[in-house]
Amino acid sequence: MEKGIVSSEIFDCFPDGVIIFDENGLILDANPAACTLYCYDKKTILSFTAAEIIFGKNMALFEQLKAELRFKPVYLNETVDHNGKGEIFNAEIRAVRSGIDGDTRCIVFIRDITDRKKMQETLEYMAHYDILTGLPNRVYFYNRFAHAIAYAKRDLTKIALLFLDIDGFKSVNDEHGHNVGDMVLQGISERLMQCVRESDIVARIGGDELTVVLTKINSRDDVEKIGRKIIELVSSDFRFGDISCNVGVSIGIVIYPDDGKETETLLKKADIAMYQVKDSGKNDLRFYAS
Repeated sequence: MEKGIVSSEIFDCFPDGVIIFDENGLILDANPAACTLYCYDKKTILSFTAAEIIFGKNMALFEQLKAELRFKPVYLNETVDHNGKGEIFNAEIRAVRSGIDGDTRCIVFIRDITDRKKMQETLEYMAHYDILTGLPNRVYFYNRFAHAIAYAKRDLTKIALLFLDIDGFKSVNDEHGHNVGDMVLQGISERLMQCVRESDIVARIGGDELTVVLTKINSRDDVEKIGRKIIELVSSDFRFGDISCNVGVSIGIVIYPDDGKETETLLKKADIAMYQVKDSGKNDLRFYAS
């Protein structure tokens, strides 16, 4: 290790990878953690340039690091890197400059943040999606529905909101257990996705309550056809080994902007229409009528 930059004890024991290189990118030293991180012995690491080992030959990032350190005390960035085995990992790169006897050295600290990134992605997913079905949850549904309304307003098009409540779902849980009930919900979600386009929205907003948003609709008849298809698919038997169970679905429908222009207004009216179906026999659909 270059004397005077970092003490040998700290350099050798530091948990993050540390690589020291000159302004030309020639690697002068690397600590044991860097060798472990990149799966190379020290001799091999010293045979690379800094751009090759740290940025995977991405010269643009390497030049950016050097440029920023001319004006900033610390360089900080995140990148996707790979080790000597070809394994991909996420890396946090911190770098500082140090002058030794008139020569400028760059000290780079590399931290593997793969697990942290995975945790962030998991938390973000849980914040927006229902874990059981993989559908957007209530929070994300509100966001996407608001965007759908905004686009419809801009494009002078109409959208339909279908509010779905599963009929007989409690009986499935009571008779077969919640594991079977969960599988039924997953099956319903898959069947709903068969009825919509990529631009449409399917979400689970409650226990057995789901919503479908159909964008750029042409007519109420088209919406009703999709609603009838949903009823047909959801009402078909679910079979899990020796277990067979059946549910239905009550659907309330509203049209933007005919029935309202605000998210809450449309949801409330769709809910009213859905309960009218419940009261009149279930497993059917109804458009909201004031």
